[in-house]
Amino acid sequence: MKKRGILFGTIGLLAILICGCNKTQAEKGNKPDIETVEWRSSYITFLQDINKNNSKQGYEFVIKDLDGDAIPELIVKEKLKLTVYRQNKEIEEVGSYNFATGTTRLFSSESMNYPGIFYFYVSGGLNHYGYINIQDKELNIQELWNEDYSGIYKEMGEEREVIEKFSDDDKIIKESRDLYNNNCDLTFIKMSSDNINLDEVITN
Repeated sequence: MKKRGILFGTIGLLAILICGCNKTQAEKGNKPDIETVEWRSSYITFLQDINKNNSKQGYEFVIKDLDGDAIPELIVKEKLKLTVYRQNKEIEEVGSYNFATGTTRLFSSESMNYPGIFYFYVSGGLNHYGYINIQDKELNIQELWNEDYSGIYKEMGEEREVIEKFSDDDKIIKESRDLYNNNCDLTFIKMSSDNINLDEVITN
């Protein structure tokens, strides 16, 4: 029974990976090729190894194309740390980021202009809003804007606007606002101690 459960889990995971791949490729008009088959197989093996060796760590994952090149990345979340992997002959780590705060949310946009992950977190009395994607094969973390929701800077005697922008791109800032207000949270799939939970759907 255990072997049968592992087999069905692997088949189920493969089916979800294929569905996620087909959606991305259909949007871009591409057909599956050898590289696509390789990343599917590699991600399955990689996830099974993580689940086997770190089953008590509470890992979660999602598969999402962060740079719009039709080859999705594997994003693994361990508590508040994100690590991004990519298939390039073998699985390689693109980069990681640890939010290190309990109030953190991650969002996914339906716009092809923003294939990355939008984030929100609270730290130092500020609400921080930003964007994570891949540029020049490296993980890029960009804070877009923040707001002093608590008035802490005024209490400290420092002058600043309630809202401060760090990007001149008003469209991406608006996108981050809309995703937050509309609760467009990115759905991760949880890995339990016994198997990979495939009840949830990979959105991208």
